[in-house]
Amino acid sequence: MSNNEPTVYNLVCLSLSQTEARSDMRLSILLRDEIWPRIPADQMGVRISKQAEESILGYGEEGV
Repeated sequence: MSNNEPTVYNLVCLSLSQTEARSDMRLSILLRDEIWPRIPADQMGVRISKQAEESILGYGEEGV
């Protein structure tokens, strides 16, 4: 095999990086088209309180 021929390892790495890029793109499209439009404009960029976040995550006085 010459130095110009791709190895199986290189081909697998390339394939995985392309798959990851496609997944990232699909996630970005989902967020842009389906999720963000459903968030009320007055809530965009507003951080929830620590107490509200912990409640959503199911944390109580003694932890999870």
